[in-house]
Amino acid sequence: MTQTCLRVSTAHLLSCLSLVLVITSRVHADIVLVGANNAEDTDGGKRFNSVMGISGAFKVLGDAINFIPPLLHNGLDSVPTKLVTKVVFTVEKQLQQGAVAITFGTFQIQFNAPSADNYEGITGVIYHEMAHVWQYFGQGTPSGVTEGVADYVRLKAGLAPSHWVKPGGGDRWDQGYDVTAYFFDYCNSLWGDFVWQMNARLANDAWSESVFSDLLGKSLQDLWTDYKNKFGG
Repeated sequence: MTQTCLRVSTAHLLSCLSLVLVITSRVHADIVLVGANNAEDTDGGKRFNSVMGISGAFKVLGDAINFIPPLLHNGLDSVPTKLVTKVVFTVEKQLQQGAVAITFGTFQIQFNAPSADNYEGITGVIYHEMAHVWQYFGQGTPSGVTEGVADYVRLKAGLAPSHWVKPGGGDRWDQGYDVTAYFFDYCNSLWGDFVWQMNARLANDAWSESVFSDLLGKSLQDLWTDYKNKFGG
């Protein structure tokens, strides 16, 4: 990652002084990162500052920008690549329903201050949320697939936390998050292009479970059975 400009903005983001970083990545032109800690007066916000801080978050975001697009788009011209020009990252006092973080709108990520634990944990959450930035969401895509792909990115980045299930765990393939991430990792071990090909299809097409048989030559149920048998789940 090449840092081309770092400056303190005089503008306010959500009533807080924010930092602006412009980076040039290996896979995109300049992307503006805007960050602010809107919870600095809370214990969680103070803990975030001591563990990572907004400048540290910028580094993680920049690393994610270089890591995720090749993983989900494979760097091929035939795979549509999202045009991302700005990502806004903020730390908030309390997100609804106790969410650790959310991504919404035009690439805005909000992190829940009470969830700030350690550097690796926050980094993993940022990678998960940044995966949503470069994912495609074809019509009818189950939330389990969306969250499973995001945790797959976190897994491939070496950021799987110890509390995740083990490979083979879970009751359903589309349970989402860590359960589905490990299943997708298994599918990708059968054919190394599986995840990015699945993501590419969702750029233009509605979700269909036929993606498994189309790309891997087996039905979804057979793949799930094979996966569970392999790991004794």
